[in-house]
Amino acid sequence: MAFVASVVATLLLSVSNLTGTGHLTLYSVTYTVTLHPSDYAMFALLGAAGGLVGALFNALNIRWCAFKAKPGFRRWVGPVQEASLLAFITLISSWPLSLTRYLNAQTIHALFDTCSNEPGETVRSRLQGEFGLCTDGYSNSFGNGLLTSLGVAAAIRFCQTVLTIGTACPAGLFVPSLFIGACLGRCLALGLKALNAGGRLFPHKIDPGVYSMVGAASVLGGVSRMTISLVVIMLELTGGLDYIVPFMISVLMAKAVGDSLNEGIYDLQIVLKGYPFLHEELDVTFTERCYDIMETGLVKLNMSLRPRLQDIRVMVRAFTFRGFPIVDGELFVGYVRRSALEDLLTRMELVRGQNEVVSLEDLLPVIDSTVIRMVPHAPLTQAHQVFKQLGCQRIFVVGSFPGTGQQDVLQGIITKKNYLKFLQDGTVGHRRIPDELRLTSSHFETNGNLRFSYDGPQQESTASHIRLGELFSVLDAAAEAAGENRTEDQQSWAPSASDDEAVKTHDMNGLSTALDREQP
Repeated sequence: MAFVASVVATLLLSVSNLTGTGHLTLYSVTYTVTLHPSDYAMFALLGAAGGLVGALFNALNIRWCAFKAKPGFRRWVGPVQEASLLAFITLISSWPLSLTRYLNAQTIHALFDTCSNEPGETVRSRLQGEFGLCTDGYSNSFGNGLLTSLGVAAAIRFCQTVLTIGTACPAGLFVPSLFIGACLGRCLALGLKALNAGGRLFPHKIDPGVYSMVGAASVLGGVSRMTISLVVIMLELTGGLDYIVPFMISVLMAKAVGDSLNEGIYDLQIVLKGYPFLHEELDVTFTERCYDIMETGLVKLNMSLRPRLQDIRVMVRAFTFRGFPIVDGELFVGYVRRSALEDLLTRMELVRGQNEVVSLEDLLPVIDSTVIRMVPHAPLTQAHQVFKQLGCQRIFVVGSFPGTGQQDVLQGIITKKNYLKFLQDGTVGHRRIPDELRLTSSHFETNGNLRFSYDGPQQESTASHIRLGELFSVLDAAAEAAGENRTEDQQSWAPSASDDEAVKTHDMNGLSTALDREQP
């Protein structure tokens, strides 16, 4: 079906010319320019400039969005008023300059295009003539204030995009970024052409259209920090296969420079809005177990108590959780979402009375029994991988209590939001131990601590004490070097391999109640 849809869309574009370019792609270019090795150095410089512009854009936009999120701002300016005000500001600021007066797509296509090299030949497009991009077939460098117009147009669109990204209505990011980069790239090309008058610096022709395309890719890469996908997008938009290497160079430089200053716009917006997105932690190791951060005191729906319809309805109204764990006695059955449970209760109330007993079989259609389960003493590294690779929002911690033969006894829960909070405030996860930190027998102390000493060159040894419980992964090596038996020390802070010992030895006091709560 996808192939059929693609064929139909391609035929429709070919017949109707919806892009207005006469080609399938929006910014199609039909010219080819032989690039000189010095051009690649300029493309790298243009990519670095795009990274700086993108980093500045991200910093300003995040600060503006954070300011708008304050209650004081929203008390006076609502989403509709904000969108209307920004639309008025955009109209007023875009109208005086011809480069910003037209739609971005039309202007970008004119900026990407090249001028003819033959004297006396007419301008290739009407917009190029109106913008003053070409004069008598040649690229116009300083005539009619073109450099000033391009710089002012880029600044205007930059400020407009900073204000509009994050509003309640859809606001473009790709096309405005392409426009800003296209203006900057053409400015650089025109400046080089002016400096190269008479061929003193470069023995080849400098084409502003190519620099405009590369500049567009660099600014968009500096804002979004995309790499391979952005190169493919630029290739598809322009159809210029000959320019894939310049795209690669500029995007790579833009990402390198931008990453050295701040994160991409999407990562920053995710953090600002508090979305539970888990990044890959390359320099953090986990020595904790699931029981260290699991949350107890859960509100459970125990079906062995034979609850009535009225009882379940009262429980749902009393708590604002998004869902409830279902247990049958001590056995964990699964998880039911609040909305699904409410719908089921509504349907059951139509045919049953309020005092009717609800059985486990009645709830089976809405119970999710395939939720992720982990044992209490499982390493937190496994929970980290589960959250990252499976994308689940919660992990149920199940085990067994002494004297019971049941293995799936619900003991707690780890939610992704709370796990991220623990990770961000440093409650869990520790920086990896450098190679210079070496364990010796003299560093094993009898008070249950390990002392690491730094033996780096030309530095005095420094000592930092780390809890024995936080170094379970290296405890065997330390105990072997010291000739000590770690049995007593281990039992004082961590459970043994069995779930029964985990329940006996680990103190659960002070852990807060947790299920995902509805945000106010």
